[in-house]
Amino acid sequence: MKQLLSICVPIGLAGICTFDLHAQTVRSSVSASEVNGTFRSYFKGKHRGSYKEIKILALGRGKLKIGLDLMYPYTTRTGELSANTGELTGIAEVSGDTAVYSSE
Repeated sequence: MKQLLSICVPIGLAGICTFDLHAQTVRSSVSASEVNGTFRSYFKGKHRGSYKEIKILALGRGKLKIGLDLMYPYTTRTGELSANTGELTGIAEVSGDTAVYSSE
């Protein structure tokens, strides 16, 4: 019984400490200095010069304006360069440490 308690008590305390740490990091908004910017990822090799881009602007009150200009370049079977592309703009809401975007 003493062995069981000596194992359960530290595990229980670790769970409580983890919960408290998580509770302290949850917040309802982010600052502009944390998220504002244009973020690009450049492709290499045959697709050099192409990139995908994400733009983020903090609006305050737990909202972010986001813009995505995404690309997935590839080479066809015949050797031609091609790409799948997509764009999105909208408002994302901050929930904890995650921005959530949804559309109808």
